[in-house]
Amino acid sequence: DGIRDDLVTGVQTCALPISNKRELAKDVIMGADLIIADSLQQCFDHGELQYFEATDLNDKVISLGQWLQTPVTESHGRTICDFTGVAICDIQISKLVWLSYLASL
Repeated sequence: DGIRDDLVTGVQTCALPISNKRELAKDVIMGADLIIADSLQQCFDHGELQYFEATDLNDKVISLGQWLQTPVTESHGRTICDFTGVAICDIQISKLVWLSYLASL
C-alpha cells in the first residue's frame, strides 16, 4: 500500500461523506490494525467502510465511544479513523480544541 509503518501510524479521513466516494485504497484499509468509526452504521453506509462487509475487517473496527472507554495499554499499530460526522462528536471535538486553545494563551 506504500505507507511506511515507521513514519505513519495514524490516518484520519475528513471529507464529505457520500456514497461512492473513496479516499483510501482498499489495501490501506485492509492493512490497518485498528479502525475507529464515529458511527458504525454511517461508516458502513457512506463512509470509507461502505465498500466492505463487517466480516471483511476481522473485528478491526471499533466505535469511537468504545475506543474512548478502553484504556490504552499498548500501541494499536496502524490506525485509521473514519469520521462521517456525528453532530455531538463534532461539537465535543470543537469544544476540546477551543478549550485547549484557551488554555494555551
